[in-house]
Amino acid sequence: MTDSTDEESYLAALQIFGSMIMRQRHASQWSLYRLAEKSGVDETVISQLEAGEDAGTEVEREKLCDFLGIDLDTFPRVLRTYRTSLKALSAIEDQTGEMSNVVQLQGYRAKWQKITTHPED
Repeated sequence: MTDSTDEESYLAALQIFGSMIMRQRHASQWSLYRLAEKSGVDETVISQLEAGEDAGTEVEREKLCDFLGIDLDTFPRVLRTYRTSLKALSAIEDQTGEMSNVVQLQGYRAKWQKITTHPED
């Protein structure tokens, strides 16, 4: 797997992890300030994590997971799952020679441009 794929996997896992933190916080009806106060993790770090940024330390992530009742292995598991999905997609692309989930719009555009007219000014 390439470095760009690893980076893409990591960023996607951060997004998913951040969404999980935000959902738990909203379900508890807590503000960022209140969660920071109760969990001992800085409000800025929580905000950045929720935004999918690579913020805080591993200890701070574990504190948040523990406090919100999220399994401590969540982030590594999400990362593994996403990497596995990317590997499977890459294998399909290698076998077929094309991307399986991307629509080739060029053909549609050419056809649309031939049948669509624009009013003259």
